[in-house]
Amino acid sequence: MIQPDPETNRPQARSDASKAAWPQFRSRGDTTPSTGRRKICLSLSGGGLSGAFYEIGCLAALDDFLGFDFSSTGFDIYIGVSAGASVAAILSKGIPARKVYWGLLTDADPALQFRRGDMYDVNRWAILRSFLKITWSIPGYFVRRVKGGQRPSPFDFMHYIEERLPAGLFALDNFQSFFTSVLEAHGKSGDFADLEKELYIPATDLDLGTRRIFSNVDGSTCKIGDVVAASSAIPLLFRPVRIDGRDYIDGSTGKVAHIDVAVRAGASTILIINPLVNISNDRQTVCLPRGDGRCATIREKGMSFIQDQASRIETRVRLDGEIRRCQVEYPSVKLYRIEPSSSEPMMFLHHTMSYTEREAILRYGYTSMTAILRRRRAVIEDLMQFHGLNPPDEISVGG
Repeated sequence: MIQPDPETNRPQARSDASKAAWPQFRSRGDTTPSTGRRKICLSLSGGGLSGAFYEIGCLAALDDFLGFDFSSTGFDIYIGVSAGASVAAILSKGIPARKVYWGLLTDADPALQFRRGDMYDVNRWAILRSFLKITWSIPGYFVRRVKGGQRPSPFDFMHYIEERLPAGLFALDNFQSFFTSVLEAHGKSGDFADLEKELYIPATDLDLGTRRIFSNVDGSTCKIGDVVAASSAIPLLFRPVRIDGRDYIDGSTGKVAHIDVAVRAGASTILIINPLVNISNDRQTVCLPRGDGRCATIREKGMSFIQDQASRIETRVRLDGEIRRCQVEYPSVKLYRIEPSSSEPMMFLHHTMSYTEREAILRYGYTSMTAILRRRRAVIEDLMQFHGLNPPDEISVGG
């Protein structure tokens, strides 16, 4: 769905305390969100590989709809979080979404032909060391419990072995190299320095619990591939990524779309694409198939689906909160939100790290975005005129 924010009946007060919580960088040529020319921001949220495929499909449809006057590489500001960081970085380098879309869909682009091993690798040695440490520690655990006159318990044992567990099941070292190679194959460097557009990639400092924004605006000297990997390091699944001696994890750990970064950078319009939406499993209209072909409740699908649904609900609630805060504090900023339908199980049935379903998800993103653009054509035309762009004469689709 696409939701423009209301323009009236919103309080405009903003406390000094809330100002202090905002990032301290400054965008190029702007000192406050209200100065300078009108900027358009694209904020891409996380969602694993399937989320990135959905975002690419949506943006390829946007390219086809808008034609030559504006495209996915025409935004002034890019914010990429978690899996969205890789897409945002590619677009900010001037590689259009439509090119990536067809490259993934047809395997026509050798640089985009990847295997799971190019994305992530099993943290084998760490897992092996962990297994050996746990095995050697088992006798000591029981001896300690017996001496203390306490009965062993599963929860106690899990707490006992925590420090012996690996930092993550998988490592993103291969992805860091692969992402740099994709940029270089398209004639782009892996550095922030030569970016013409503003790129912001949030990651979370694991030890301090604070957000760090990596950007070309503040002169970041880190490699983009390293920063994208840091923002994508989902806890438990991936081990933290170390940059400048600090350990970083998933950039969506705190906020979902980091709207405050866009506003601080001077954006007057923000397009948010969020692939993670919980399923509305109303069994009268939605069917989550079980192995026997019958429709299931989420409970019947098992613990992984329960956890996934809970995570998606949390994401939706946090994003709702970000949007409401922006609407209250900056009522002049236009917000548009693109998400999968909560009544369509496509994005819910496939694991977020699924690569095998990339064609179906790419096409789903394309067709759903095309339907949104057709349905809300008047909104798009008003938006383009607001930014001094020519509205599209007709809709062309080719997904």
